[in-house]
Amino acid sequence: MVENMHEESVIAQRVVYDAIQSPGGVFNVTISKPMQHRVRTSRSRYEEALAKKREASAQEDRRSKERKRAADQIKQLNV
Repeated sequence: MVENMHEESVIAQRVVYDAIQSPGGVFNVTISKPMQHRVRTSRSRYEEALAKKREASAQEDRRSKERKRAADQIKQLNV
């Protein structure tokens, strides 16, 4: 396992491993239509999750800037 993997990646990797091992290994896994559909749409779901993370990060940056601005104004008023 790579040391800098995100927690979500480690969890997802373990879920996949367990799902493959439960029927008895790679050669005994039944590939169903819903599984094929999930694989085909995985990239769009990944990009959607990435966009949500970017938006959350941007909102946190805005809040941080607002707090800094307010702290600077308070500092100027106290001088």
